[in-house]
Amino acid sequence: MPPPGGDQNNGPALLATAAVSCALAVLTTIIRLTGRTFIVRSVGWDDYTIGAATPLLEEGPNQHKN
Repeated sequence: MPPPGGDQNNGPALLATAAVSCALAVLTTIIRLTGRTFIVRSVGWDDYTIGAATPLLEEGPNQHKN
């Protein structure tokens, strides 16, 4: 039985939400790493970990492509 009001495509809204979230995560990571590298001059293991994990954000939604 279809939902009331018929089927609705939420794909564009979900894609926009994921894109904005990913962009904010990348931006905050860049700001953090820049601050830790050039202002504090102390980069720790947590900074390396977040720097390595951030590029993986792009692969999350794309892992089920046909």
